[in-house]
This record gives sequence, C-alpha cells and structure tokens, in this order.
Amino acid sequence: MLTVHICEQRCRGLCRDARVAPIDLFEFVEQAAHIGLIESRLAGGQHALKECSQVRQITMNVIINAIQAILRKGEIKIKTESALLKGEPAIKLMIEDSGIGITEEDFSQIFDPFFSTKERGSGLGLSIVYKLVEGHQGEIKVESKEGKGTKFVIFLPQKGGK
Repeated sequence: MLTVHICEQRCRGLCRDARVAPIDLFEFVEQAAHIGLIESRLAGGQHALKECSQVRQITMNVIINAIQAILRKGEIKIKTESALLKGEPAIKLMIEDSGIGITEEDFSQIFDPFFSTKERGSGLGLSIVYKLVEGHQGEIKVESKEGKGTKFVIFLPQKGGK
C-alpha cells in the first residue's frame, strides 16, 4: 500500500502541468482515483468546467487534506453529480474521508489563511480552495465529526451552463 507521503506527491503531480482550459471533472477525478488510497464513485455524463488549473487546485487541495487526515488506514470517497446552483446547471463534487475529523474549536477557522493544525502545514490549502470556489461563483460546505472524518461538498457552475 502506498504511504500518505507518496500519495500526496502523486496528487501534487496531477496539478504540476495544469493549463487554463476546460476540464472534464469526471476524467480528472478518475485520474486522481488511481493514486492508491482513493475510491471514486462518479456519476456519468459531461462534467466540463472552466479554468482547468483552478478546478484541479480546488480538488487536489481537498484531496491532499483528506490524505493527511488519515493517520493509518482509511478511505477517501469522491463523488460527482449534476446539480443546480442558484437555478443554473452545476457540478456537485463531494470528497469524504474517514480521517481524524475537525474539532469544533477549529471548524470556524479552516478557511482562514495561515490556519493549520499540522506541524508543517502552511495553512493555505483550504483558504485557497475557498477563494477559488468563491471566484468561480460556487459554494462550499463542510461536515465533520471529530474522530469520524470530514466531507466537503463543492458546487461549481458548469461551463457554458450545460
């Protein structure tokens, strides 16, 4: 089984050569699922979104956080489905881990720049996610139970409204 460190490196590698172009979220998450620890459950269909590099950054930052939250064995589930956001076609991306979860004390700060519970964390990953989702006129919701895991639900408008 791959170590968390190797999985994190592979996740970052998926983003390395990102360009600004439409992204097929279904295909991208399938690629991410091949890194080892991730189970992918994707709804079929077109999942094209604008700004490839930014969508990759959103997805990979959440996946990296999920990998880091799993101390020994665990799982990360990724699911996409079509949705509506403010009455317009959107993609709903759910990333759920069985990691350590977020404490009530920390929950309100997870999107704050430079806030981290990790010894070597920069505290920028989730703050970047929040800003990019906001920049795409999307929404992000988080559910977490300490000791049980965390679920991120991200809504992003579809490219061209379809």
